[in-house]
Amino acid sequence: MKIECPLPDDLFSEQWAERFVRLWNGDEGLVSSLADKGFCAVVAFGLTDEPLPRCHFEIERGNLGRIGAGGRQPDWDVRATPDRWAAWLEHPPGLLSIGMAYASSELQFFRGDYITMIKDPAMAGPFVKCLELVSRSCRRGS
Repeated sequence: MKIECPLPDDLFSEQWAERFVRLWNGDEGLVSSLADKGFCAVVAFGLTDEPLPRCHFEIERGNLGRIGAGGRQPDWDVRATPDRWAAWLEHPPGLLSIGMAYASSELQFFRGDYITMIKDPAMAGPFVKCLELVSRSCRRGS
């Protein structure tokens, strides 16, 4: 029997996104590691069973800027099943959990290259940190 894990109502909401931006930009290690790579992209998050992502962010040299894509297609569109997001909100993932979710299609990249990204330590670490911040952004007081 599969147990359905409810997602918080505010996951990927505007209020959630504002907390996510604040936590992201407040993490000097994350910002500087992406800035060192010159990382600029539109990143989207959502659910695997929905046609469109729920939120978009613009990253400019490591800093999270504008919420929303400004009409641009996401460079990275990261989706997970509701149960996977719920599990990660409870216990933020590490590389093993992310790899298992990807292998089982609970984590999907509608845009972007997971395999290339995860093989690059300079990108894999920030991705793990990103998913940790997704979880922390759902906690009140963040």
